[in-house]
Amino acid sequence: MEWVRGDRVGHGSFGTVNLAVPRSQNPEFPPLMAVKSCSVSHSASLMNEKLILDELRNCSPQIIQCFGDDFSLENGEKLYNILLEFASGGALADKLKSSCDRRFLESDVRRYTKSILKGLLSIHQGGYVHCDIKLQNILLFNQNDGVKIADFGLAKKGGEKRDEGKDFLEKCFLKDPRGRWTAEMLLNHPFIAQDHDTVSSNSPRGPFDFPDGVSAKSCVTYSTNSLPSAECLPEYDAWFQIQDEFSWSSSSSISPAIRLRQLVTDGSPDWSVSDNWTTVR
Repeated sequence: MEWVRGDRVGHGSFGTVNLAVPRSQNPEFPPLMAVKSCSVSHSASLMNEKLILDELRNCSPQIIQCFGDDFSLENGEKLYNILLEFASGGALADKLKSSCDRRFLESDVRRYTKSILKGLLSIHQGGYVHCDIKLQNILLFNQNDGVKIADFGLAKKGGEKRDEGKDFLEKCFLKDPRGRWTAEMLLNHPFIAQDHDTVSSNSPRGPFDFPDGVSAKSCVTYSTNSLPSAECLPEYDAWFQIQDEFSWSSSSSISPAIRLRQLVTDGSPDWSVSDNWTTVR
């Protein structure tokens, strides 16, 4: 289908949104559409949105329709475009800003909420989670003030999102510090990493199961029986060097790890002895 780009009606990190008019009348397409465009080099999110909208097509009147996609060369730049329903009422966020006291009537809230929930139900039944529900992505149409869910650029397969998110939280809140993941390791977790090809699909259970390629410094186990080397913990080495200069000059040949081990005892403290305790107020 050939179409003509009209005025700009919106923009975002993905690119721009313009009005679009078909060059010739076609019963399969409305006389006025919205075209979402971005540079081909940054089109992954927009292509993902097109694929998801195709899968969800006709499954719910509360989900915006996509009429197709194409490429165009404009002003020397190659663009990727997807053609969408045009929401003449704008975004729900804009309507809220222009409403009296920036409030909706309770009847409006009830109607909008019902439509959004119906749309979300269809999205979830289709196996996806939207991941970016906000007023800016809820669009108003004139038909009985109906609303539709838009902007599926961040949407993901539901099972994948839930499993990765659950595994990520387990790594964050593990009580045992020897098994809890470091910040560097968490940045390589599939839930966070942008390029899933560089991360193992089977998330490790602990630091020593982490896939090859991750810095060994992230896998240090803090244990008095197996102390990390100064090479792995440079901040400890620097601290001991400072201490050497002032008070440990006679034992500078002893490594920091050995000096720490000398301070460790297998005995348990006797808290019943309080003769030498200091009262602190």
